[in-house]
Amino acid sequence: MERQNRLLCEGLARLGNEVHVITSGHPEGLEFLRKGDVAYHFLKGTPPGRYTTLFWQRSADKFQELHQNIKFDLICSHSLGAFGYYKFGDKEREVPYTVVLHGTTLSDLHSIWIGVRQSPTFIEIAKFLYRLGRLIRYYLLCWRGFLSQASKIIAVSREIAETAIKEYGLVREKVVTIPNAVDMDVFKVSSQKRNYIRERYGIGEKEVLLLVAGRVEADKGMDLAVKALPEIVKKRENVKLMIVGKGSYYPNLSKIVSRLSLNDKVILCGYVKNDEMPDYINACDIFLNPTIRFEGFPLIIPEVMACGKPIIASRIGGIPSAIEDGRDGILVRPGNVKSLVDKIIELIDDQSLADKLSENARRRAEMSFSQGRIVEQYLDVFNTCLRA
Repeated sequence: MERQNRLLCEGLARLGNEVHVITSGHPEGLEFLRKGDVAYHFLKGTPPGRYTTLFWQRSADKFQELHQNIKFDLICSHSLGAFGYYKFGDKEREVPYTVVLHGTTLSDLHSIWIGVRQSPTFIEIAKFLYRLGRLIRYYLLCWRGFLSQASKIIAVSREIAETAIKEYGLVREKVVTIPNAVDMDVFKVSSQKRNYIRERYGIGEKEVLLLVAGRVEADKGMDLAVKALPEIVKKRENVKLMIVGKGSYYPNLSKIVSRLSLNDKVILCGYVKNDEMPDYINACDIFLNPTIRFEGFPLIIPEVMACGKPIIASRIGGIPSAIEDGRDGILVRPGNVKSLVDKIIELIDDQSLADKLSENARRRAEMSFSQGRIVEQYLDVFNTCLRA
C-alpha cells in the first residue's frame, strides 16, 4: 500500500496538484518531510505502519489544523486511513472523501484461516483469534459507516469491487475499479540486471530460473513452488528456484527445502530491498505466484509484467483482473501442485509461448498499469466527486 500511495501522490503532484499525506509515526521521530512536491506529515507517538484509535484521533486533529490554512478539496483514504476524519472530525464533513479498497473483511479473514490450516501451531491459532476479533470489530464499528458516507469507493480489482458490494451493502454506482500502478521507469527489461544477479548467485545462462517473491507467510503458497520442484527436476534437470523475501513461515520453508534434499536447487535469498527487486525479476525466466491468499491486486504482478517476464499465478482474488489466462500469463488452480508442475514444464518446453506471454505482459503493463494512466483514472474519479 505504501508503494502504491507514493506512485499516486507523486503522479498527482507532477500534474500540478498540491498533495499532503497524513500518516503514522516515523521510525526516526520525524514529524514533517517533503519528498519532491509531496508533503508528508508524521503523527508522532503513533505506532509506525498501524491504524489505531490514537492515530485516527490525531489524524483528524492534524487534518483540521492543516485545513485552516490549506483548504483541502478532497481526501483520499487508503483503507481505513481517514476513518478518523469520519469518526472524530467535523460532523458536517465539508470535504468529500474517497476510499481505496485493497481487500475486504471477509477476504482478509479467509486468508488468515488458510494460513492457520497451512501451519496449525499454537502461535498461528493465537494470531488468528486476535485478528478475528480485530476484523469483527472493524467490520461492525468502522467499515460499514465509513464506506456509506464516502463519495466514491475505489476497488483495486473487479473481484474486490464485487465482494465489497455484497459484503458491505454498497450501491454499485458508487464503486469504481482502478488497478494498482507500476513505475515503468524502474521496472523494465534489463539484460544488465539479469546478468548481474545470475553471476552473483552462480546461475548458468542455460539454467532455467524460477522466481517467487514476497512475504514468506503460510498463505503465500511458496511451499507449493518448492514441492513442485522435485517433479520438475526429474524431467528437466537444468531448473533452479529462487525465493526472495522474509516472514514468519521462512523457517518452515527452509525445513521443507532440506527435507526434500533441494538445497542445491533452491536459493533462499531472504529480505531484498524494494529498489533491488527489478534486478531479481530480470534475472528469472519464469515468475511464480502460487498464492492461496485472497489478495486484492498483488503489486508484484504488474511489476513482473513490466519487466517482460512470463507469469504463472493462482486463479484467486484479484489476480484474474491482472492476468488474462493464456494471453499475458497463465492461471492455475490455487493449491494444486500438479497443475503448477505441468504449466512450468509447458513454458520451459515452449519458448514461443513464453515469448508471446512476455511480450503481451509488457504491453499490458504499459497500457493498463503505468503510473500515468492510473493517476489519470484517479483524477477522473476525484473530479467527479468535486462536481457532485
